[in-house]
Amino acid sequence: MAAGQNGQDAAFTAELLRNVLGYQVRITHTLIKRVFHEKFQDFDLTNVEFGMLLIIKAMPRCSQRGASEALGTPATVAVHVIGKLIERGLVSRERDPDDRRNYNLALTAAGKSLVNDGLRRSRIIQSQMLDGLSDRDVATLFGAMRKIQDNLRDILRGAEE
Repeated sequence: MAAGQNGQDAAFTAELLRNVLGYQVRITHTLIKRVFHEKFQDFDLTNVEFGMLLIIKAMPRCSQRGASEALGTPATVAVHVIGKLIERGLVSRERDPDDRRNYNLALTAAGKSLVNDGLRRSRIIQSQMLDGLSDRDVATLFGAMRKIQDNLRDILRGAEE
């Protein structure tokens, strides 16, 4: 009887977790990190480092602080990541022409090349991830994710007040 009870408990737990958003996001995030690690091994980058390169590509001449905020990482993590990318010759710091006290980040030629190669590979992987979803499903998924992110930011702002 104990085995049957454990089976029922496991089934109940599995069904419960199917509807816990945080759990589903965590599992998805873990799988994405594993796929990134496997498929991007030859790039010798972590997913956070690649994300930082993408931010810098998307936001030319952004500040270190702006890049950190866009990636959603603490400033201390961003400083470390950007330092590693500069050491590898993928990113440069340039004085802000509008405010000489500040520095902007830019991709070097090597950084641009690596990001472009990574984007090509990333598009293939994303296509595989979204296999079986219609264009409408994908648009709904991304829209829902952005709305959830906005809601979470609102919750955090409320906690700070």
